[in-house]
Amino acid sequence: CWQPNFAFLHTARNDRGDRVYDLTSMKLFVNCSEPCRANAFDVFHERYASAGVTMDMLQVSYAMAENVFAVTQTSPGRPARRSLITGSDYLSSGRPLPGVEIRILNADGIEVPHGEVGEIFLRSTSMFSGYYRLPDITAERVVKGWYMTRDLERMDDGELFVIGRTDDLVIINGKNIVAHEVEEQIGVIPGLAPGRILTAGLFNEETGTSELIVLAERTPDGLVDDASIQEQIRASVFASTGVVPASVALLPRGYLVKSSSGKLARKKSLEKYSADGASAPSGRD
Repeated sequence: CWQPNFAFLHTARNDRGDRVYDLTSMKLFVNCSEPCRANAFDVFHERYASAGVTMDMLQVSYAMAENVFAVTQTSPGRPARRSLITGSDYLSSGRPLPGVEIRILNADGIEVPHGEVGEIFLRSTSMFSGYYRLPDITAERVVKGWYMTRDLERMDDGELFVIGRTDDLVIINGKNIVAHEVEEQIGVIPGLAPGRILTAGLFNEETGTSELIVLAERTPDGLVDDASIQEQIRASVFASTGVVPASVALLPRGYLVKSSSGKLARKKSLEKYSADGASAPSGRD
């Protein structure tokens, strides 16, 4: 069973406990599609250990359509490795599969030293030949046979640790903020929908700098008032980044745009929010 990182948390936290499961016939639950975090496996295992789920069943894969399909995979039969990166506990995505080559480059196109974070470039025997009828984008993303993934990662002892997208990195007042880490921390606040939170930097023409904003979808129950949720969001973001969001918008369910694979479509969501302008859904401050 392949599912994104947030799905492990969502499944365990929303299980009412009124049914008994036997999951001993499952071979693997594979974490993919998002940066994979150790906490997701811990929560899922704690909830379903009594149903037969073992840590050996919880595996990780790094995959993409452009490589048709998997790039790396952890080794079934032993728990996925963990590593503390930028203050968060990440899961290894495993080693490159046969026929796959990986390079880790910095913004200048120079290979980074082993153990440092950079962008993943890959080539393989199963890589696509280009985007259909999009020659300009193909030429931009495929350079001398290497595909620019725009994913950030670190290689540790031959294993890949994916920490996010290049557009996940938000720079506010010189501080580097990894958006999805902030979103995961915010996601535990009551009244917010898991996996439906976006943090980003928007350039403010008046101040001449980027400001941090938070877009978060509310759960429909309305048990917690908007002002309380916004206050908790500000406190959580400041505690983890030292930056207070310039704006916190609480949005109705389904407002943020997701891709067909369930990933948050950051660019399209921000374009939608910016286009709404002053007529955006209530809850913005």
